[in-house]
Formats: sequence, C-alpha cells, structure tokens
Amino acid sequence: MKSAFFICLSLPLHLAISTLQAAAPSQFSRELDRARPLSSLEFTGSTSKFVSGKGAGLPNESVGDAGIALIFAQNYYWASNLWSAMGYTITMGELNDPQERNGSITTYRISPPAFSPDFSFVASGNDLFFKFPRKEDYVVYSMRQGVDFDEIPQEAQVIRFRDSVVTEEAVIAKNDVLLNGFTRIPGMNLHNLHESKLFFYLPKSTRLHSESVVAKGVGSSRLSSTPLGRVGRFSLDVSSAGKPFDTYRNQAGPGSSYAEDNQLLCFPESDEGLSVLWKDTASNTLWRTRLNPDLTFHSKRMPFCLDFLGAATRDPAGNWYYLTYGAGEDPEIFLVKTDADGKLLKKRELSPSPDSFDAWRMEEVWNGARLHHAAGRLCLVLSRTMHNGHQGSAVTLFNAASLATTNPPSQNASHSFDSRVAHDGRSFLTMSLGDNYPRGVVVGKVEDAHEAGRVVFTYRTRHASDSRDAGNGVILPPNRWSNDNRTYTELGDIVPINEGYGVLLASERGTSNRLTTDAINESRNLAYLLVSRDFDSMDQNEYVVPDRMILTKGWSSPPFGFYDYGGNRVNQRNRNIVWLTSYHQKESTNASRPKMIRRDKDTLLVVWEKWTTDSHVSTHGMEIDSRGKMKSGPFKLGETRLSPGDRLAASGKRIFGVTSDGRNLEVTVIE
Repeated sequence: MKSAFFICLSLPLHLAISTLQAAAPSQFSRELDRARPLSSLEFTGSTSKFVSGKGAGLPNESVGDAGIALIFAQNYYWASNLWSAMGYTITMGELNDPQERNGSITTYRISPPAFSPDFSFVASGNDLFFKFPRKEDYVVYSMRQGVDFDEIPQEAQVIRFRDSVVTEEAVIAKNDVLLNGFTRIPGMNLHNLHESKLFFYLPKSTRLHSESVVAKGVGSSRLSSTPLGRVGRFSLDVSSAGKPFDTYRNQAGPGSSYAEDNQLLCFPESDEGLSVLWKDTASNTLWRTRLNPDLTFHSKRMPFCLDFLGAATRDPAGNWYYLTYGAGEDPEIFLVKTDADGKLLKKRELSPSPDSFDAWRMEEVWNGARLHHAAGRLCLVLSRTMHNGHQGSAVTLFNAASLATTNPPSQNASHSFDSRVAHDGRSFLTMSLGDNYPRGVVVGKVEDAHEAGRVVFTYRTRHASDSRDAGNGVILPPNRWSNDNRTYTELGDIVPINEGYGVLLASERGTSNRLTTDAINESRNLAYLLVSRDFDSMDQNEYVVPDRMILTKGWSSPPFGFYDYGGNRVNQRNRNIVWLTSYHQKESTNASRPKMIRRDKDTLLVVWEKWTTDSHVSTHGMEIDSRGKMKSGPFKLGETRLSPGDRLAASGKRIFGVTSDGRNLEVTVIE
C-alpha cells in the first residue's frame, strides 16, 4: 500500500509542493519497501562416506572436519553392536542462502545409525567430533526442516529461516579446542537420531542472519504482499536486556481451555516509532523497548515488577500504567504508574483480602488481568482464585491521576478464563469467557456507579457420565449435571464502531452436548457478531440471546441447553452469527488466536492462526465491514505468528503486532 499524502488543493502550488516534499516516505517506510523475503538455506552434498562410529573416544574415520566416536561409559567402551549403535553416513557439502545474507558454510549431513543395539539400552552412545582450524570460541549448529519445537530443548537458542530452523547445539570455549585433533561436541547423542540431521560450526563472533541487517541489532524481512499492503517485520535483538516470552515455543492452541497473560504489549508513538513493554522471563524484570523512526532502538528497565506482569496500558500523555503481582497465597498486587520515560510516579498496593480484591492465588494459568485507560479512568478486569476456592473475575475502575478506586471490585463472570477491555468514548466495555455462571461470552458496560452485562454468545457442554450426590438426599443421575470447564471458544476482540460493538471469536458451530467429548469436537471457526449499543438495557432469559441484541444477519442456532452443577436445566440460543471461515477437518484446520482491529470508519482487520489440533500451520488475515461482509481476503500474512494474549495496535495506516523468539522482539507491520 502506498504511503498517504495529505495535500490541501486550495493551497498555492509552491505550498502544495512543499507539503508533498514534507510527506516523503520515512526511513521506516523505505526500509519496508526494500525489505527482502526471509532466507531459505539449501544444502548441496558433495562427498559421502559410511563410517562405523566405533572409535573409542576419538573418531577412527572422518569426512572433512567431522567424525563420530563412542562416548566413554561404565569404565570402558562397549564396542560390540550388542551394546552400542553403529554405521553412519556422513555427507559433506555446502549450506547456501539464496538471499546471500550468509556466506557458503561447510556442513555435514549425518544419517541415523544403520544398526541399533541388540539390547534395549545403550551402554556407550555416539557423539560428534569436529577439527577446528583455530583456537577460538565456536558455536555448533544443527538444522532441521519444519518447526517442531517439542524436539528442541527449552534452553536452546533457535534461528528461524523460511522453511527450516537452525538450533545452537553447543558452545565450545577457546580453551577446549584441540588443535590438530578432534574436539568432542558433547550432548549430540547421534545414536538417538531418527532422521538425517545437518551440523555445522561457526566462530562465535560470526552471526548467522535470517534477515537483512538494517541497523545495529535490527533485522528486516518482507513477509508477504496482501490486498491491505505489504507485510514486513523488524527484529530487535534485546538479548542484552533479557529473554522475552517465546511466542514460537508456546503451543497453547485451540485445544487449550485457558487464555494467556499479556506478554508483549505494543504502543505506537506519535513520531512513527513504537514502544514494546515486555518482561524478562529469566529475572522478572520489566523492560520498555522503543523502536525509533530511524530504526535504531533502545531498551530501558521499568521500575517495580513482581513475579508477574498482569496487564499494562498508556494514556495520551504517554504515561504507563501496569498491574504486577507476586506468587503464593494472598499475593502482593500493585498498580503502578510511571511517566513516558519510565520514572515512577505512583504505586498503589491492592489488598488481596476477601473484603477487597479477594485474590487468594494469582499465578495459575487460568488467572490473569486486562487493563485499559480512557477518559481519566483505568478499567481493570482481574481473574483470580478467591479465598472460598472459586475462580472468577472482578471489574474495578480507578482514577488514573491518583490511582484511587472509583468503582470497587464487582463480580464479572465465574469461572472467567479470558477477558478484554475497550472504551467507546463514554463507557468501558468488557468481554469475558465464562464457563458456568454464566456459560457464555459476556459483554459488559462499565461506567462510574454503573455496570451491566449480557451473554452475547453461548456454547455446548459436556455432561458428567456418573451420578453425583447433591445433598439433602438428592442424587443427580448421569447426563443430568455438569462441571465442564471447557468453553470450546477463544476470545478475539471487542471493537466499538458507529452502529454497535463488533465481537470476534473462534468457536465450534455445533451445539450438541451428546457429541461433546473432546477439547476439540469439530473445527474451530471464526465467528463475528455486531452487538447493539443498548444491549445492557435488554432483558435476557437465561442464556438465550435476544434477536434484537445482535445486528448482524447470519446463522442462528436451534434452541439448546445444559444441566448445570446443581442439576438445573439452563436454556441457550445463539443469534445472527456470521461465520467468517468454513474449516471442517478438525485434525488439520482450526482457527485460533483471533484478533481484530478497526482500520477506518467501516473496515475491520481480522487476523488469526490456522492450526491442526496441536500445532500452528499458517497465519491469515481478512478485511470485513461492520456487518461481517468480507471486503478483502482471506490472505496469508507470511511466516509470522500471533502472541496468544496480546492485541494489535494501529497508528495511521499501519497495523503493528509483536512476537518474540526468546531473543528478538519481532515487530510485524502491515502498511
């Protein structure tokens, strides 16, 4: 999409030309223009040799600089194939990058062992050995096709290329390098290989780049071209500050019942820059990283962070507000305010006691928070395990200047496994994922001295297969009560628009309780509905959504219902849902991590990930109008991911999203 130029046609010609010149593309835009696709790495083999791998402590055969030998064990080596694997094909070749971001790298492909031990255990395994040319620090890497992070140790650093992953396998210190001989690379365990794997080494001082370097610690890449415009990414190496949450290792997808906390919160700056608030997962410190318009960046530590960052927001002056809390029972909970540069202005401790915020424990995965600033107020939705053992969310309003409470905590939903907060210019809007009281997506309207909520979408239930003693001599039979914590639904976003409130979800279309047996019973699809602005004044019978509450024209479910924990029959019905996707193979196609943001008066951008039942496949987007009619798409967004608990941000014609690989903050830009 071309940059927008704003020219007043009534200006004199020389002023119009000056305005045009002043609106020349920024460095940010220019770099997006010339960004190149992500690198691929291609291996070409040249020399192959079959080696036994039976050398005792040192290779007795080698190919180039690579060899394989037995690992010393049990005071001597068991060289018989009764006790150890043997027979490896080593192919030496070159690893090349068609984008020419890296030079040609000598690489070795090693096959799985041809012969496995005759017994069920390995007495002596096999490790990799390299001949290093100089005494210096080296990093040994492996490369595999695809992205199966379950096979990669949590502590291992990965570098993602277009269709493969490079993993740092070992760091060999200078003093451990044996010149004119083989140096063992510990922990390679080649006897456990199930498929061929590529290995290579580089001096530690040599960086491997999957993206183009545009500034110190900043890489760029082109991800895709879409009807919305170009999609690019800037990667910021923040490893000197800490280790951000790793989006790629997070495998919470459509089968998860619980939401994720805020992890990577992005906020556009007025000068075309962007600030990201993130927590170092290793040290519990909080950081603000600012990407400047000239593509330099800097990270600054923010004051006062406990074990968890619950939520954060900003006001128009740039002041930061965040909720942080500790672990354990009756945790410390603080609401913190800083100025734009991170100087502490105020902090207020929130009492966890039953007569206040009633937070017995906070660190469990099903607890969390959302925070939003508007009109001099802060709206906090806090999900917590209460002192009576139940879990639920409470809504509270604060004065943003003083952090004083203006609306005390009031119950929102129980259980509450996810939430969102927005503002429509007058009222705060909340959206909560309730599993029982009520069982549905609850949209609430919150003002000073006013709060009201209604169920706008409800879902199926798995009934208990055994009987339960309900007390007072009442026995509830099988299939006549439930305690189903699954909601079969993920929250997307709630977005105020002129006609009402756009709501995005990912859910299952079916309503049959009898067919509700698994975490995923049928493909998850994107559901959109436009909620009336005066929904809070409408009467609602149990969880039956009134027809006039939903302004879209779409699919309405038949009446259905479930038996709650007390054995009471509860009626349900959905109205006027616009299904934006039509996935139908649950093993391979499910919508997950949905997000939505307003682009202009009548255009909403919807993005989501497509998953199998348990792994990411691809990332997509589309544009719809306020009634759910598709305007463009669907289209792929390229090799990018969506953080599960975080939201998109908009600045003019740009849409930002932030993810991380544990070393870099990855700022995805749609322009």
